[in-house]
Amino acid sequence: MRKPAYTLIELLVAIVVSGILVAIAAATYNLSIKSFNQDQAKADIAQNARITLDRMARDLRQTPDVITQFPSSPSDTSIPQPGQIEFEDGHDNNLNYYRYYLNGTTLMLDTISCYFPYDPSTPVACDAVGNGGISPSSTVLSTQEVAEKVKSLAFYGSQPLQIVITTTDGLNQTFVLRTSVYERNA
Repeated sequence: MRKPAYTLIELLVAIVVSGILVAIAAATYNLSIKSFNQDQAKADIAQNARITLDRMARDLRQTPDVITQFPSSPSDTSIPQPGQIEFEDGHDNNLNYYRYYLNGTTLMLDTISCYFPYDPSTPVACDAVGNGGISPSSTVLSTQEVAEKVKSLAFYGSQPLQIVITTTDGLNQTFVLRTSVYERNA
């Protein structure tokens, strides 16, 4: 008497179909993980740009004096793009200045104090002119890292000041964020 069983061909067909289903499931899983990672990288660089721009805009809104000269627009070539900005700290009365600049792909913030060489104990405006037309010397009081993975930084115009920041994940994702800042105390 024969017992009911699967034939060799039926087993092979079942194994092949199961293998195809597992391969499709694995490919779908890998694709969803890759898509999630790309979306996470985009969100990270967008968040990095937003936080950086918010901090710069907050500082710039309070300043009474921006020292750095900028082109009036991206097409203006009469003044070269400095890629950095220096302005008076509007949060206190110590006559300190902030300078945002790129060091590689790291956005840095220096706190600066200016003085004349003949009176180093008295802070002065960094764009002041001393006796005999002397420009002030400066000293960096502190340096901080503000953001990483910043590809470029550009400034245009005045009232409003246009800021353009480009962040990157270091591979192929970039994010460009623009804002306009009106200086309240200028």
